[in-house]
Amino acid sequence: MENLAANDEAPNTVNSSVRTREYLTEAEIDRLMAAARKLSRYGHRDATMILIGYRHGLRASELCDLQWSQVELAAGRLHVRRAKNGSPSVHPLQGAARLSLNYSSAIRSTSHINARTLTRYPTHQLLSVTRHWLQCPAPHH
Repeated sequence: MENLAANDEAPNTVNSSVRTREYLTEAEIDRLMAAARKLSRYGHRDATMILIGYRHGLRASELCDLQWSQVELAAGRLHVRRAKNGSPSVHPLQGAARLSLNYSSAIRSTSHINARTLTRYPTHQLLSVTRHWLQCPAPHH
């Protein structure tokens, strides 16, 4: 691929020519969750947040802004406030995600982290922490 910047032209690279896909596979999510459990001080909670984000298609900001008041464990519902002018929605909580949140709920009172929120990461730190867990290099801009 030639250097278009040298010709003062704007590059017109199409994402599909650089990356073959725009999502993580289930195996990659499992690897990420295992790394979070192993390398994080709050491994179960962090792995749960990765699972919730994956299963419900949450943006990083939506994931970081989740609060316990949005979770109805008994009814099996997650109330999601969407970012970027998205419509708020209610998602069913099932399977492993519901079990993980139930366990997290039981242990949250022992955490020094604010009990209202599900995660301790501000949005801008979530991806750097994830890269650390996976031992990935920082992206080049």
